[in-house]
Amino acid sequence: MDVDHCCVIPWKEHLKTTFKPLMEGYWAGVENGSFEYGGYCLMNYTKHSLYAGQPLDEMEKEI
Repeated sequence: MDVDHCCVIPWKEHLKTTFKPLMEGYWAGVENGSFEYGGYCLMNYTKHSLYAGQPLDEMEKEI
C-alpha cells in the first residue's frame, strides 16, 4: 500500500484523487496473492469514498 495515498495526499489534494491508486493497489494485491496489502488498499478506498460522499450503491458496483 502506498502510504502517500492513504495518509499524505488526502491532506494536500481532494480525496477523489486517491480512488484510482488505491483501487489499483487492491487489484495488484489480489493478483499477486498479497491479500493483506489488497485489503488495506480496499479499506482505505472505501473509507475515502464514504468521506467524499460517494453513494454506497456506486461503491458496491466498483468493488
